Amino acid sequence: MSTPFITPPRPQINLDSSPTPHPKPLADIQNGFADAGGRPLLAGGTRWPDPHPNAFHVMNNALKLAAAIILHPKGLEIASQIMSGSKHPNKLYPTAIRRALSLGTVIILVDHSMEPTVFGRHLHANVDDMEGDIKHRIIFVNPWNIQRLVDAQLAAKDCADDYHRHLFIAAVGLAHELIHLLRAQVYTILLPFGINVPFMTPPRNGSDDEGGWAFEEEMMGGHFEGLWVTDDEPEAFEVTIGTVGGLAIGVADPAPANIRKTSPFDHLAVSNPDGKLYKVPETWISETVNYFEKYGCVDSIVFPPTMDPTPLRRDEVKRLGLHKTRPSCVIYCRPGVPQPHVPQPQST
Repeated sequence: MSTPFITPPRPQINLDSSPTPHPKPLADIQNGFADAGGRPLLAGGTRWPDPHPNAFHVMNNALKLAAAIILHPKGLEIASQIMSGSKHPNKLYPTAIRRALSLGTVIILVDHSMEPTVFGRHLHANVDDMEGDIKHRIIFVNPWNIQRLVDAQLAAKDCADDYHRHLFIAAVGLAHELIHLLRAQVYTILLPFGINVPFMTPPRNGSDDEGGWAFEEEMMGGHFEGLWVTDDEPEAFEVTIGTVGGLAIGVADPAPANIRKTSPFDHLAVSNPDGKLYKVPETWISETVNYFEKYGCVDSIVFPPTMDPTPLRRDEVKRLGLHKTRPSCVIYCRPGVPQPHVPQPQST
């Protein structure tokens, strides 16, 4: 049996105070799905196992880190540009985003029909009910990612790095979805001030201007994903260079294999539009998570991280194969796709 949600009460808005993020941003985590009409439903029965008892704790922490990433000075600037569709948004946008994150709580529905390659998704809400539609509070997440974070947290005493990696990549995925969900709340907050926030987070008619991916790429410096070190022997390539019609030919570099594992990611990495993968330094990930756990924010952390300048060899790693929709940053007046921040060699 499936049960629809009940519309929450409307919050009272005040922009005069200095809001702080909601201390418990996760309201609930349950199995659920969306029906053919786009209504979010709880999944009754015993077909799907209930979320792990630790799932609420780790996902609440990941949501808090996601909010901290959005509220980072750079994150707030990017989010304001995305929501306004302008490189120079009204100065009230950052305050409204802060207010929305201080008031709103999120319901996570664990959708077992989702592939691990898709971290999360949201539902488009009703334009006629920007304030009360429950869809503004729901994020669907696949169970694979939640369970990996739970497992890493349970083993954190033995390997804190694994937990840091999975907490951070979950937070980036949730920040991606929050960019979509926050639009409705920011719309409601700013409307009395005569600011008409564009209703839809792109894409409107396609995937070229996708706000969640644009935030992730600009904040992280590219597509963000987890990788495993390959447990196979690297393939030996005998590259014979020849010419055809005056052009040099050789053996193409293979793409990293897409796999499913239950072990923790060995690396987090950023890929550029050409498909090259750059490892995110473990020290940066640990510094970010430790700073967040101590201060509740990441304001002093430099985003995007500075990557290892040498790309990972494609036969060194295997990837989950996350589905990536190519974004464009034109929604906030920046042409092209950001490149990973790779240090350049110093001239001598």
